[in-house]
Amino acid sequence: MPLRRKGFSLVELLVVVGIIALLLSILTPALTRAKWLTRRAVCASRLHNIGRGVGSYAAENRDIVFFCRRSGGGFEGRVQVCLDYQVENSSDPYEKTDWVKAAAGHGLKDAAFECPDRPGCYRDDKDSAGGEWIIYQKCLGYQYFGGIKNWTNPQGTFKSRSPVGLTSGSSRWALAADCSMKIDLVWGGGRPSAYEFEPPHRLGNPWPAGGNAVYCDGSASWSDFEKMYFFHSWNPGARFNYWYQEDTGDIPSDKLLLLRAVP
Repeated sequence: MPLRRKGFSLVELLVVVGIIALLLSILTPALTRAKWLTRRAVCASRLHNIGRGVGSYAAENRDIVFFCRRSGGGFEGRVQVCLDYQVENSSDPYEKTDWVKAAAGHGLKDAAFECPDRPGCYRDDKDSAGGEWIIYQKCLGYQYFGGIKNWTNPQGTFKSRSPVGLTSGSSRWALAADCSMKIDLVWGGGRPSAYEFEPPHRLGNPWPAGGNAVYCDGSASWSDFEKMYFFHSWNPGARFNYWYQEDTGDIPSDKLLLLRAVP
């Protein structure tokens, strides 16, 4: 008589499934964090490359870095998430320079200006005039601080500690940083066409766990969210932009405390 093979009982199968489910519940958070740390490392590498590109440009242009977008008119406020194209037939020295082309000429275009947590954010922003769409600025996936002479924030306007000349300031001034922004007083707020995947580097919260920055000496490093400050924004009532650097400038300590990053 042939031997009958004994299969798994229903109870045994349920035990195996339970063990697998338990292992997955233990491993999934670890895998999620590992992927998050990998993206964070790629982000730091891209910011380091921005530092190299800006250094290369400054070496060819009398130490001057390329500038982020000017926020209209004669106002020296600067929009740290955009670069301007050249304005045709303008006699304004700033508008005569194609800052997008200047950056691209030193390797800074496409994914070079994108945090891996904010893919697709480097693109043209268009406006309508006379029924036609005109390209007028390039949106970045990072904050870029070149050319900002004054910091504007809810506590006032202060002489900046951001670079105009690469070596005329401190080597530890931030050149660029993660786009850690609170939009319209909400983490994750703002129109999706401009602020999708905002802020990057979240880890179970609406606000970021921290952010990377690259400094004038070319080094890039991570800072926890609690160490970051709201130094500057082109719209300080609705666009709260956070980053970290050691030199906080002329901001009085009592006002600086009010600019500390909070969830």
